Amino acid sequence: MKRYKKPNRIVQVVFLVILLVPLFLFIGRRYFIKDVDSAGTQLNSISTGDNHSCGINGHGEGYCWGYNYKGQLGNGNTGTDSNVPVLVNKGAMGSSVTFSSISVGGSHTCAIGSDGKGYCWGSNSNGQLGNSSSGSGADSNVPVLVNKGAMGSSVTFSSISAGGSHTCAIGSDGEGYCWGLGTYGRLGNGGTSQSPTPVLVSRGARNPGVTFISISAGSSHTCAIGSDGEGYFGEMVLMVD
Repeated sequence: MKRYKKPNRIVQVVFLVILLVPLFLFIGRRYFIKDVDSAGTQLNSISTGDNHSCGINGHGEGYCWGYNYKGQLGNGNTGTDSNVPVLVNKGAMGSSVTFSSISVGGSHTCAIGSDGKGYCWGSNSNGQLGNSSSGSGADSNVPVLVNKGAMGSSVTFSSISAGGSHTCAIGSDGEGYCWGLGTYGRLGNGGTSQSPTPVLVSRGARNPGVTFISISAGSSHTCAIGSDGEGYFGEMVLMVD
């Protein structure tokens, strides 16, 4: 008679591991590990500034981290920095409004809501929040609504960019709008005065019919791309090779 040989102990252990690991993974994922994507905690977009960063998750919520000496994290607190992301408060946003894009500047942050409106928070020393106020005591540690200013009543924001001490955006009409510190002509409206509400960017070197498709606010200047594929900067002077 052929004698049965007992399996090697190592083989038994390996076989057991092969059977149990998939089971543990399934149970752990099902009951203990929260799915990052479905929970909306994964950041879909991110923007970094001088001393803080912000992002938007899958649920359209805003999160910021870093310096907070001007309330630029938007969590209702001023002066308390954070080395982990904190949730941006609703502030002036409606309860059902979410963030669709976000941009971090020097010491302020701006975003576009799902309602097409602009919201900013942080330093407002030069009117860069766009809510008609500026100067000492005008900072906000929660989102404030950007006023219409020179924008038409039906015009909404399609993109926004926060710079050093000013902010620029493109409206649904394809026009550029800027607000905040105006020195060096960074607002592009032909002047150098600051504005606490959006002013219309002058046509400058743009040909009739040319609109903006992208805009970026820097430390003390602004650049944009026109629908003609050309680049424009400052007071919308054409960029040449």
